[in-house]
Amino acid sequence: MSTKKVATKPVTKTAPKGGATGTAKKTAVTKGGTAAAAKPAAAPAKPKPEALPEVEIGLKELMSVLGDTQGKIKESGRWPLVIDENGRVAVFLHHRDCNTLNALDQLEMAPEMIRKALLGAIRYGKPMVINLVENGDINIVKDRFDDIMPDLFNLVLTKKILQDDLYMKLTRPNDDADFKNVFGVQQGFIFMFITTNPTPTDDTKSNVIVFRIV
Repeated sequence: MSTKKVATKPVTKTAPKGGATGTAKKTAVTKGGTAAAAKPAAAPAKPKPEALPEVEIGLKELMSVLGDTQGKIKESGRWPLVIDENGRVAVFLHHRDCNTLNALDQLEMAPEMIRKALLGAIRYGKPMVINLVENGDINIVKDRFDDIMPDLFNLVLTKKILQDDLYMKLTRPNDDADFKNVFGVQQGFIFMFITTNPTPTDDTKSNVIVFRIV
């Protein structure tokens, strides 16, 4: 006796709720088999300091800048850049008790020369002067300072070098006895730039307070 084959309906898959098509989305994984983490958002850039208004002075008023008698340097939180197109400031300071270095002279820009000039100015309370000559960019001496100690140029510009006796890290075992023990920043110390360039760079102006000889 023959039996009839019963036709069966093909089974159809029902898509899950939510509109999925049945194909799973792939998740990015790393070689180790873990899901790749999203990159954190970049930190916002710090705003650059703005240039301060220039201060016009006569040559005879330069001594008031060195002594900061009007408190403009202290108030600004920056060191001064004196612009004198005629070069009289360099001559004036040559006859004063200052530690002056020529930024364009390789010998004077040797790290050891800079180190001793800066330490001596702090220890004995005198101006430390960087003569940029006709250059208007203070950053031409940055690498020379940083060769002495990492980030030294920035530490000097921001005056952080004077905090917590940080300047003592500039001392060396073979220095004179005056530098062996911790000493304070002596009154009269000031760090400054001079130039004959009438138009210093924008970056320079945003890191100093400018005094222009008129």
